Amino acid sequence: MTKNYVVSKSPVREALITLCRDGVLVNIPRFGYQVVPITPAQFMDMQELRVIVEESALRKTIRTITPAQIAELEENVHQGDALAEEKNIVRHWHNNMNFHLLLCKQCQNEYIYQTLVGILRFFSRGALQYYTQSWEQNKRTDTSSHGQILQALKQGDEESAVALLHRDIAYMEQEFLRK
Repeated sequence: MTKNYVVSKSPVREALITLCRDGVLVNIPRFGYQVVPITPAQFMDMQELRVIVEESALRKTIRTITPAQIAELEENVHQGDALAEEKNIVRHWHNNMNFHLLLCKQCQNEYIYQTLVGILRFFSRGALQYYTQSWEQNKRTDTSSHGQILQALKQGDEESAVALLHRDIAYMEQEFLRK
């Protein structure tokens, strides 16, 4: 494996140790590594935190967002629209994460932003499985909800923006719990 990527064993070993420490992998002696599944209770706890963090950041952002920040979010939405047909799981998830991180970053609170980074890193474990199943079942994987959130932001409609954000976040929850 390391020959294919021209990397020595040491950084791979360090990465595996880090992933085990972070609870992403479990080391099974004389067998290898296994991804630790996210339990429904873990998912719900993290989802609750995500809603609190993102909604709070959005309420703070809507009062101070600048045209340049709106343009940055618009660019992300356009990129997401272009990715919708591509069905590249990794690129789609990264675009989705970037939208939520950009939105959060606009509130200009580094602690809130870093908390969301950790939350989305946690959800990355389940996102690939979620998007794979959604595409196989021809379900929604577009970013139209991001455009709707952006439109509400432009109009200064805080309650609509928060409701749309909440619905966007809840969609993955519904799909996860259905499994």
